[in-house]
Amino acid sequence: MHLRTIPALFALAAVAIRHALGGDDEAAGTGRLNLPVRIGIRTGAVVFGPLGEGLPMDSTVIGDTANVAARLQQQAEPGTILLSEATRLLAQGYALVEAIGPLALEGKAEPVLAYRLLGMSHRRSALDEAASAHKTVFVGRDHELTVLNEFLRRVENASETQQRS
Repeated sequence: MHLRTIPALFALAAVAIRHALGGDDEAAGTGRLNLPVRIGIRTGAVVFGPLGEGLPMDSTVIGDTANVAARLQQQAEPGTILLSEATRLLAQGYALVEAIGPLALEGKAEPVLAYRLLGMSHRRSALDEAASAHKTVFVGRDHELTVLNEFLRRVENASETQQRS
């Protein structure tokens, strides 16, 4: 499994949880549980472990990622799932989202971009895959970029030479 697909799996799991608890539009009149949950998902680094000297099962998750996910969950309407910008970008092509604008979240100095998750696909759209490939930036790869640019220059020169012949 590629690490880029993990946020899509989290979003898919959130949709399944919402459906199982009846927080979707399909629960009405079916006899299923009707517990419209609120879910917030943020992708990023966290610290997980025991808090203090308590029992081994007294573990917690801390960090900005956990804080933002909790704040997104608080801002979500019942029966909805909110994604952060980082999660939306990583789930792009799998997730159908609706921008709900920047949200002022407790503990954050700047508003946070948030998206309502409308649906999921088990397969990534080829167009989205191609579009996301162009967002990759070379960082700390000056030598490699120089080599690639030199190859491009040679190919362009060879092409011009062939056209003149």
